[in-house]
Amino acid sequence: MTAGGRPPGVDYASTPRWVRIASIPVMVIAGALTSVQALINGTFRAELGTGMRAAGVAATVSMLGGLTTILIIAVSIPTARRGVVTLARAIRSGSYPWWTFVGGCVGGVFVLSQALSVSVIGVALFAVAAVAGQTTAALLVDRTSLAPGGPQPLSPGRVVAAGSAVAAVLIASIGGVATGPDASWEVVVLVLLPFLGGAGNAFQQAVNGRVARIAGPVPSTVLNVTLATTVVVVFLAVSLIAPGEDLGAWPTQWWMYLAGLIGITFIFLAAALVHVHGVLTLALLTIAGQVIAAEVLNALTPGGSITLASALATLLVVVGVTVALVTARRRSRGK
Repeated sequence: MTAGGRPPGVDYASTPRWVRIASIPVMVIAGALTSVQALINGTFRAELGTGMRAAGVAATVSMLGGLTTILIIAVSIPTARRGVVTLARAIRSGSYPWWTFVGGCVGGVFVLSQALSVSVIGVALFAVAAVAGQTTAALLVDRTSLAPGGPQPLSPGRVVAAGSAVAAVLIASIGGVATGPDASWEVVVLVLLPFLGGAGNAFQQAVNGRVARIAGPVPSTVLNVTLATTVVVVFLAVSLIAPGEDLGAWPTQWWMYLAGLIGITFIFLAAALVHVHGVLTLALLTIAGQVIAAEVLNALTPGGSITLASALATLLVVVGVTVALVTARRRSRGK
């Protein structure tokens, strides 16, 4: 613990109180946007077809939209341009080890998991699975030196949050297998994709936060989205070479092409705010928004509904988030 009982790894000293307070609803909204992105990518894939090729196209369209947007922003803002130059110099000098680039690649894997899973298991189960992976991994990441401000101590609240998230995904998965319209063990297999993608997101946020402290959130987002786009383009190329079904008609709704913009918004906010509360707290706040928005979206989707299993899973996640945040607040006051 640092002076005043504040956990290391959270930059309280240089962060005004109003920023810490204002960042809470912002991170919750960012999490809600993640569920919207998942629904768009899953629906886009369903419009194109059911094979790997359709998933590759959906993920590539999403990533290229995000990459184009963030590059325009980076070129238009002088401080962002200087940050990109700083980051490029740091990369050339070897200041960043090779494994720091895995953070960006993970983003591509997560978008692919959205395209592959959501149309089968639904956005609610996808969100709960991603939540379990992200919370569990964030608990481990915050114990290491990966977090921007250093390791944070293990606390009962953090353990409760991670345990609640894992219990939630088990309940939601069992409910999906038992009552889903396509009830089969395919659900269990597809749940592993967002679980692993969510786990990677915790690592991604920590690494992005470190890059953002050096060059700023925009350059960090540029690097992240560039690497993620590379991953999905490689996946698409493989799917086009391999045997597969033909693609259907492309979606005509304009909002189906906004997933990339939503994705870079989340990455930017996470890179900018991860140093305020730490990786786990950031994950918990975004998780709260993600699972609540997922339940609402699942209910509003044609043919969708709120099942007892998904509702219970969502409640478990929210309870875990609340316990962890209350515990973190008490510790920050010197307890």
